[in-house]
Amino acid sequence: MNLRVVLVLLWSVLAVLAEGDRDDDRGSLEADSTRTCGAIKNLKVEGYNTSLHIAAIFIVFGVSIVGSLFPVFSAYVTCLRKARSVLTLLNSFGFGVVIATAFIHMIPPAIDTLNHPCLDVKYSGLAMAIVVGTVFLMQVLETELVLLLDEPPLDRDSAVAILKSHRGSTTLSMLAV
Repeated sequence: MNLRVVLVLLWSVLAVLAEGDRDDDRGSLEADSTRTCGAIKNLKVEGYNTSLHIAAIFIVFGVSIVGSLFPVFSAYVTCLRKARSVLTLLNSFGFGVVIATAFIHMIPPAIDTLNHPCLDVKYSGLAMAIVVGTVFLMQVLETELVLLLDEPPLDRDSAVAILKSHRGSTTLSMLAV
């Protein structure tokens, strides 16, 4: 196994262990005497606006359509056709926003749920361990699929040119480097 992969895995495990040892107000595993395990009955959320929620679905859908069709329309606009690096930058920024939004909205409820006293989980960092493992696996999968799905060069000269251009790049295989 490559030393770089081992070091990344070791760092990830140490980060998860450090998070799991912390026992502050967020990660307290002490059982609350007022809580009971089982189904919650008569759950009503005050201040919830159903029509606003439905409108938000269509607003997000419309903005997503506009954002996803922008690269298609850029093929027909002369000034945007030459700026592929700008589109790549915007694509990367948009992907980062989507991932950050998902983390912000999914990690806190996951931590609360996995730290619930009814589960009797002894490790308070379990949610973050799952997040770190998932992010690592997504990165490895994406890196390997990019290399697998790239078309191979037709001749030796173009293969050498591609290798030279990728030497300082992060798209080289994490497992083969």
